[in-house]
Parts: sequence; structure tokens; C-alpha cells
Amino acid sequence: RMLLSRFLPEGLAAEVVRGDKGTAVAERHASLLFVDIRGFSVLGREQPSNGVISTLMDFRRLVHDAVSAHGGIVDKYLGDGVLA
Repeated sequence: RMLLSRFLPEGLAAEVVRGDKGTAVAERHASLLFVDIRGFSVLGREQPSNGVISTLMDFRRLVHDAVSAHGGIVDKYLGDGVLA
């Protein structure tokens, strides 16, 4: 469990590992989602930087909330993209 917690949130790491000694691992089905903002490069060139940052933060919040509401985990933010 300790090793898995480096890659997974603690609650999920504990759920995946079965048994007292953590030697058995439960099988899980998973889906990956990658989403980004279409035309972000153009947006970055045409809009003021504070507007671009505001749009980016709103986008990340929207994606994070949607993923979390469905029991998912946001793995990382990649520029204007999100991997969940």
C-alpha cells in the first residue's frame, strides 16, 4: 500500500490492496480521459494574459469538478490539458 500511495491517492491505494500484508492486489477497470482546450494557442496569442489564465483556471476547475463528481481522479494538469 505504501508503494501504491506514491502513485494513487491514499484512499484508493488502501482500496486496491487486499489482505493484511498487502500481498494481493484487487483488479480494477479504469478509463483514462485526456481533455484540452481546442484553439488554446490562438487564444493565448489573441487575448490578454490575465484573461487566458482566468480561462485556463476556470477550465481546470470545471474538469476537476466533473471528474470528482463521477468518482474519478485528476492525475495531472498539462498546460491547457487535463489527464484524469
